[in-house]
Amino acid sequence: MIQTLDLLGSPDPRHVIDRAVEALTAGSLIALPADTSYVIAGLQSHRSAAERLRRTASPRTITCLLFGSQEAAAEHLPRTTTQSERFVRRCWPGPVVLRFVSADADATSGEDRDAAVETVSSFLVPESPVTREVIGLLPGPLAAQIPLERQAALGDPRAFAESAGAEVEVLIDGGPLTANQTPSVVDLSETSWQIAHEGAVDAATLENYACQTLLFVCTGNTCRSPMAEAIFRKLLSERLECRPEELVSRGYRVMSAGLSAAPQWPASPEANELMQKWSLSLKEHRSQPVTPALLAQADAVFTMTEQHRALILDYDANLQDRVRTLSPDGSDVSDPFGGSMQDYEECAVQIKRCLEEIVEEIASGDR
Repeated sequence: MIQTLDLLGSPDPRHVIDRAVEALTAGSLIALPADTSYVIAGLQSHRSAAERLRRTASPRTITCLLFGSQEAAAEHLPRTTTQSERFVRRCWPGPVVLRFVSADADATSGEDRDAAVETVSSFLVPESPVTREVIGLLPGPLAAQIPLERQAALGDPRAFAESAGAEVEVLIDGGPLTANQTPSVVDLSETSWQIAHEGAVDAATLENYACQTLLFVCTGNTCRSPMAEAIFRKLLSERLECRPEELVSRGYRVMSAGLSAAPQWPASPEANELMQKWSLSLKEHRSQPVTPALLAQADAVFTMTEQHRALILDYDANLQDRVRTLSPDGSDVSDPFGGSMQDYEECAVQIKRCLEEIVEEIASGDR
């Protein structure tokens, strides 16, 4: 009979988490909430638990390792590439399974290939706080069977436990999950990536996650950084011989933000007018503030001044290698806000000159 630990009804949720940790450490299989459904999990390093978990596998599930944080998962990844780092940084925590395809798995096909990848090289950092807290108290990751088929019962803790079979001994009842979705699965080889299963995170979002993301930062995100974003899109698309709207499909995402920006403000009238003269448009631009999530997504952050750069690094010194001033010599791009059209023109010319060098760097790196 399955022992139910009622997380929502418990006067002390910590007691539920401790009981789950004890059960897992002793080798029990438990059912617990993940992002898209309940899952069956056991301590990966416990031989008996791992063997019994394998017996619960089906063609409708994927076996993967669950970690409590990006950092913990990164220590166990079979390899690290620029592409895998982007997915780790942008997908997790969240409902995306990353499968690292080995050279041997690349050479096989069909069911053998799937089995090789799923049992050896699939990873997930779930968004569920309780699941991540449980994992964080264990001596190692959990191995889990993740459903890849949408069924209402998968989000109902009691119905899931009843269908799970005799191998499951403990249920963490965190209430019903209403999403009724499956995780997305991304296969990563040494040189490429592909969507193996489209689930809660759609293909367009995953394509954005895969892009090299460049972020331009000023103060209010209404003058300098929007102009830099628009000019850069034009220069890069010309260099790649594509349309600006095709940059994502070519592997580039371009954004701008402001350190003191209020959300949803349009570009300044002067910036709008000048960009129109340059055959560019800021009509759809809306300001956004710099946030931790935005900085985490960016592969490169270009600031208009040294002070902007210093403020970002004061927030997170780990961004040192990804944040630099727009000007290669570290000089500031002066703020034209409140100035004349000539001030805006001089600012845009300075920005364009700096961006031409950055575009050439990117193009040279792609060769």
